[in-house]
Amino acid sequence: MSIQSAYFNIGQVIYHRHFESRGVVVDVDNHFEGSDEWYAENTQNFSPKNIPWYYVLIDNEESITYVAENNLKADQQGMPISHPMIDKVFSGYSGGQYHSRWSVN
Repeated sequence: MSIQSAYFNIGQVIYHRHFESRGVVVDVDNHFEGSDEWYAENTQNFSPKNIPWYYVLIDNEESITYVAENNLKADQQGMPISHPMIDKVFSGYSGGQYHSRWSVN
């Protein structure tokens, strides 16, 4: 399996094409890392396993979702999201991007 480059970044606000919801990326896998059972129950096989998958905090909810890159697009609203974990993961927001509390050196 080849390694894919992720299109979206951690902290980027995104829009889910099918569920019409906004969220913010908190982590990325280069390819699907879940179980075959979860994949069968949740994807209807519309999302390839060999593309980047993202962990996303959903706006105005208390949930996090795991979603394939082909289901996302960049958010155009330019507004922050509301989620109870935002302040635990990110230190601030500007220009459509959240800033991580942790830096990678």
